[in-house]
Amino acid sequence: SIGSRCADNAHVEITELELGGSNVYTGTYNDLAGYRSRFTGRLSYVVRKDGQLDINQVAHQTGRSTESHFTVDGVLMDNARKTWRGTIDFKRGCVDAVGDEQEDVLLLNPDVVNKSLPVILCDEEAVEGRHGCSIGKLDMEKLFYMQSRGIDEETARSLLTKAKVYKVSRFIDDEELCSRINDFIEN
Repeated sequence: SIGSRCADNAHVEITELELGGSNVYTGTYNDLAGYRSRFTGRLSYVVRKDGQLDINQVAHQTGRSTESHFTVDGVLMDNARKTWRGTIDFKRGCVDAVGDEQEDVLLLNPDVVNKSLPVILCDEEAVEGRHGCSIGKLDMEKLFYMQSRGIDEETARSLLTKAKVYKVSRFIDDEELCSRINDFIEN
């Protein structure tokens, strides 16, 4: 669990990777109280076998002209289960606040269970909130294209999974850690 409280003009960035845990419960709570305070959250996950992932992300916006942005990219395989709750909470007084939460999930087995729950709560009128989820199976057109280039289905699945992780891990400014992440994903 990670929490922050942002004062005037503060910016908090959180980059998370959830890779390979069997039962993971994680969350962030970000209180944007200061004028023009900002939160940027990036999360990538891969849930395999009988793993379960439960994510709760909250942006509590009370300050004027605050901004919150969540992006979540993940892959569910085998019999995996995942619940994502993303909440943007615009409180009275957060005039000109902006909030955006997006999730993109790739389902690689018909037996996975995915629950995506983006929520926007609003006590203020002069705000801008966006949320959305893209949930889908392996695109047959993409698969056909890859196969026409000599890439089999298993390799295509692997490439798409790696792309989801690399999309987020590229923001980590630690070469040794990135190398360990790459090794984990390759294996």
